[in-house]
Amino acid sequence: DCQNELQLNGHLDALERELNRNSQNEYALLIDGPSLALALLLVPERFRDLAYKCYAVLCCRLSPLQKSEVVSLVKTVKDKPVTAAIGDGANDVGFLKKCL
Repeated sequence: DCQNELQLNGHLDALERELNRNSQNEYALLIDGPSLALALLLVPERFRDLAYKCYAVLCCRLSPLQKSEVVSLVKTVKDKPVTAAIGDGANDVGFLKKCL
């Protein structure tokens, strides 16, 4: 529920500290559409790198464009990333075709 860059970086800083402190634990990242919009605009690579360190990433209430951007961003990881592209309506058809 980030409203600005300061809040977003505060949450990402907290996640990064936790990932570094307890690297043997499995973490999940949950982010909503408005917060993701900020992350993709301001710090896409940092978001991607932190998300990649998590066991699971759940993105909620996204537009089809945001879904596509997340999948495309994850595919830029040098390792072999695993992505799931899930749509729940006719408005997601274009995004799903782009991800294939």
